[in-house]
Amino acid sequence: MTRRGLFALLGLVLLAGASIWLARRMPEPAGAPATPAAEQPDYYFRDATLRRYAGAGPAGTVLHAADIRHFPDSGYSALTTINLTYHAQDGTRWLIRAARGTLPDQGEVLDLQGDVIITGPDNTPPARITAEQLTINLETRIARSDSPVTMQQGALRVQGTGLTVWLKTRRLEMRQSVRGHYE
Repeated sequence: MTRRGLFALLGLVLLAGASIWLARRMPEPAGAPATPAAEQPDYYFRDATLRRYAGAGPAGTVLHAADIRHFPDSGYSALTTINLTYHAQDGTRWLIRAARGTLPDQGEVLDLQGDVIITGPDNTPPARITAEQLTINLETRIARSDSPVTMQQGALRVQGTGLTVWLKTRRLEMRQSVRGHYE
């Protein structure tokens, strides 16, 4: 290697070293977000059943999930393969299934996502309601969805966008673009 090539190589090494040294000495820019680590659950349950009683007598709400993971920093639990049974005081029951959901630590509002199916009440034939998303207030027993919804009950099929179901009084309301078909 010639003397000129050696000086060029030495100059590049010094330049690289000086750049690394400067980069380490430079302070973080103000307001730069720290890179958060992925939040880890502090506990989890597999094949879990939670029962919520409405006074004396049988459980008013029974929630079963294949997996429940609690995230303390965010204050919620993530659930998978959910089956929720609501027993009304008049003896009727609603069955609600979903692929996944979240429940905040306060435990009042269950947010369901993915292949949500509501069956009930105990009519003949029972109504079957499908949606991609549903939020249930476990205290008031009111379920809501803003997603497209389909209800099938025997030969009646009704589709719309947005839904409110009052589980206690067995009342249902579709809000927009409602179309029905009876065969």
